[in-house]
Amino acid sequence: MLLRNHGFDTITLCFSKAKHQDSSTTYSSDELENLHRTLMRLSAGSKVKENIDQFYKVLSYEFFIDDKIKCYTNVYSSTLEFSLSTLVHGHNVDGLDIQELPTAIDNLEQLIGINPRRAIIKRIDYCFNFGANMLMSLMHDYITTSKKRLRRSTEEHSLYFKNKSREVCLYSQVDKFNKSIFKRRIYHQCL
Repeated sequence: MLLRNHGFDTITLCFSKAKHQDSSTTYSSDELENLHRTLMRLSAGSKVKENIDQFYKVLSYEFFIDDKIKCYTNVYSSTLEFSLSTLVHGHNVDGLDIQELPTAIDNLEQLIGINPRRAIIKRIDYCFNFGANMLMSLMHDYITTSKKRLRRSTEEHSLYFKNKSREVCLYSQVDKFNKSIFKRRIYHQCL
């Protein structure tokens, strides 16, 4: 069973305070304050974890919005991590095509009330399904030609190859899907 052929999945966006004249990737203090208030309002009902930010040495908050968007926020920046596909389709069973990215950004802007197009992208995942034989061949080539040694580690259904500067994670989306509530929802929609 193939859940998706390819597509964008998780993204991490950082909304940070202007430190210099270039405002193309930064936000004003007022914009960040409004974003912080909006995020805290949207987090109503979820567990909010308070920390001291190690970089800025200020109080920061970590929480989820609707169990979909993971938020870290303080007076200097806000970071949001979420599935692009979930923002558009309500689930991440299907990857998001590049043509659907503007829809995802528009949905996020409506939710948080600030234009996310100036945020810094810290992470973006692109998913692709391919057969196990092809996978082993690609991984062997990647690991043996890598200039820096990659350590192998495993978790429940994931295989990691990583060092200080890079990480490759392989996991079965089928296993993840079979354990999720989306499986039941999609089956009910098909009936």
